Amino acid sequence: MDELEPLMAKIIDLMSKHYDKRAILRGGMAIRLMGVPRYTNDLDYLIIPHKSKKELIPEITDLFKTIEGATVKHSFNSKCLRILVTVGHITIQVEAKVALQSKSSAISNEELAVPNGFPIRLIPIQDTSIALSNKMAAWNERRLSRDLYDIYFFLQLGVTPDIELLQERLSEPQYTTLVKHTDYFKGKSFSDYIEFMLHTIKKTDEAELENDLLSILPDNRVRGIRKKLLVKMNDLI
Repeated sequence: MDELEPLMAKIIDLMSKHYDKRAILRGGMAIRLMGVPRYTNDLDYLIIPHKSKKELIPEITDLFKTIEGATVKHSFNSKCLRILVTVGHITIQVEAKVALQSKSSAISNEELAVPNGFPIRLIPIQDTSIALSNKMAAWNERRLSRDLYDIYFFLQLGVTPDIELLQERLSEPQYTTLVKHTDYFKGKSFSDYIEFMLHTIKKTDEAELENDLLSILPDNRVRGIRKKLLVKMNDLI
C-alpha cells in the first residue's frame, strides 16, 4: 500500500480540485478515510450530474494525463468507466459511475494527504445508508469477503440500509461468475434477504473468511469477524 499511496493521494487531490462536490468517493478508499486501515488498490467515484459515462472520458482522461509520467488507458462497460493510471511500475484503477444526483457527506483526506505532501481537503463521500445498501447488493452479486467486512463496518457504526435502493438492486442483480446459479438469491423482501445473508454467512468457513480479509486488513480487525457480523445482521431482523 505504501507504494500506491502517493499516486492515490495525487488522484484524489486532482479529482477534488477539478470536480469539487461533483466527484463523490465510494468504496474502500471512502472507508479508509473514515478511519479503517483497509488496503485498496482502486478508487471508486460517482460523478454528478451526468447521464452518460461516455461524456466523462475526454475530461477525466485529460485530467489524469496532467500527472507527470502517467500513462492513461480507459474502457467502459454497462456499469462504469474504468481508467488505469500508471506511473512507473505503479497502476491505480479508477472506476467512475454517473448519476444525476446522490446524497453525500464530507470527510477530511488528512490521513492520506499529509504524509504524501498534499493539502488537507474535505472530500465528498457517498451517504453511508446508500453505501451500505450498495455493499449488501454487491455481496449478493460477487460474494467477496471484503464486502462482508465493509457491511460489518457500517453496521457497527449504527448505519441502516436504504431499503428501497437495496430492493431495487436485488430485483435486477448482475451476478458475476463467482456466484453459482444455485446460490442466487430467490427471495422478494428485505427480510428475505437478511435471512438469506444470515444463512449464507453461517455456512461460511470462519478461518477462510479471516485469511481472505488479512490481505486487506490488520489482524486485530479480522479475528472473530464472522460472529460479530452475525450479531449485527440479526439486529436488522
